[in-house]
Amino acid sequence: MPDHKFKTDFADSLATLKRTSHVKPPNRPPMADRVARMWIWMTAGTLLPPLTLLGAYEGHGLRDETRGLMAGQHVEGALSVFWRWLIAWGVGLFFAMTLVGIPLALLIWMGAQAYLFFSSLKGLRRALDGKPLED
Repeated sequence: MPDHKFKTDFADSLATLKRTSHVKPPNRPPMADRVARMWIWMTAGTLLPPLTLLGAYEGHGLRDETRGLMAGQHVEGALSVFWRWLIAWGVGLFFAMTLVGIPLALLIWMGAQAYLFFSSLKGLRRALDGKPLED
């Protein structure tokens, strides 16, 4: 049985909290947060495809600001993922117009969603680590 009491442990914890309350976490540049948010929208588009449009919208808004920066590589990569994904959905829609092509359309759409998920997850991971996107 320890020889200290809850009351003194609580008081020590409060004293430590007061002593360290002025310490703030390191700041990330706002551009990094916007790039991460763009990748998050793209990843969320895997479950609800229209959310991918928000990621593309964010990416187009960041395009001019990030040109020539490491974040610009993420933006260009996200936009290329978006356009490839959209083209795959269009091709799937073309095949879905025929009764015979519906199974092929479903395969194309599932492949497009898998591509979107893994590409955007890789981009998000690299953006959060502060590394450039290697396409």
